Parts: sequence; C-alpha cells; structure tokens
Amino acid sequence: MAGAPLIVLLLGLACTALAANWAYRSAAGLRAERLERLATRAELTLAGRLDTYVALLRGGAGLFAASQDVSTEEFNRYAKSFISRSAIPACRGSVFPRRSGRTPRPTAASASSSR
Repeated sequence: MAGAPLIVLLLGLACTALAANWAYRSAAGLRAERLERLATRAELTLAGRLDTYVALLRGGAGLFAASQDVSTEEFNRYAKSFISRSAIPACRGSVFPRRSGRTPRPTAASASSSR
C-alpha cells in the first residue's frame, strides 16, 4: 500500500479541480443573469423615457396644429403643465421655438391628409 497516499493525493486534486470548475461556472452564470437583469431594466427605462418624449412631441405638435399662431405665453403654459409635475431631464431646457423665415406652416387638415 505504498501507492495509497499518491492515489489519495490525485483523487483530492481531481475533486478540487472539479469543485473549482463548478464554482467558476456557477459564478459566471450568476454574473450573466445579473447582466441580463440590468440590461432589461435599462432597456425598460429608456423605452419609458422615449415614450414620454414622443408624447411630449405629439402634444407640442398638437398645440401648434390647433392654433394659427402660438404665442410665447401659450407655449409657456403648455410647457409648465408638464414640467411642474415631472422630473423629465429633457424638459428642463424647453424653450419657445422661433421661426426662421416665412415658410407656411402645415395646417391640421393638411397634416392628417398626408398620412
């Protein structure tokens, strides 16, 4: 039985290698799951923000389509209606857009007929 210690050593090393491999794969799987959860959360956050921005743009388009001439006061009232009740980062810099030229603005009727 002179070779028994060598066999025990080799079996111990093999078990250690198997356990280390299992622990590595398990940790890698946990990291991949965590990354997937974080990516999903970021995707949902961005999708929600984009939906909010689209709704704001559509509301602004509706404001301009409903009036022949939108005054600064009308636009400020519109902007304050959602800036005061939200924490939308893009709305902090909302300003009244100035027209650069005398190009005719499409009316609501022409905008709906072009769809």
